[in-house]
Amino acid sequence: MTIPALRAIIFDFNGVIADDETTHFLAFQQALAEDGLALTKEAYYGTYLGMDERTCAGALLEVTTGQRDPARVQRIAERKAALFASLTETRRPPLFQGVVEFVTRASARYRLAIASGGKRQQIELALHDTPIDKAFAVLVSAEDAAVGKPDPAIYHLVPSPPQRDAATSQPSDPGHGMPRN
Repeated sequence: MTIPALRAIIFDFNGVIADDETTHFLAFQQALAEDGLALTKEAYYGTYLGMDERTCAGALLEVTTGQRDPARVQRIAERKAALFASLTETRRPPLFQGVVEFVTRASARYRLAIASGGKRQQIELALHDTPIDKAFAVLVSAEDAAVGKPDPAIYHLVPSPPQRDAATSQPSDPGHGMPRN
């Protein structure tokens, strides 16, 4: 049996490339508290870590209230994103030690992609002006996937990213990633 050669590597981003999970937790905790919900560090890291904002807010709301409320989920997710942006505005999340070296070496041999439940703007901000800013051929983010993590659908979007509308920068075929220039 022949094992196919490795041709590409798909990375998660938050907590793998960027050391930003504490900032995500604090932003979520505050957004939820403002909406009358509590989130402990233990619950976040034990249950909700890795989920995108929509999935996490929806799961927490359903566990806490027993109800699904898409409008409330959207409000919490938007507030969390705004809080995260505010917290990282003056201090960009650092990249983990060893990431730059590994990604630089890997990019010389393999096609690299990011498939993350994080928001595109957050990922691009963290990568901007770093030595690995242009190392990733494809970026698939929370905005590209109809269903968030832990569902693996986001990883299936990496091989065939669509074109983006030049005027709006939105996917011309929503639900797929974006090639990076």
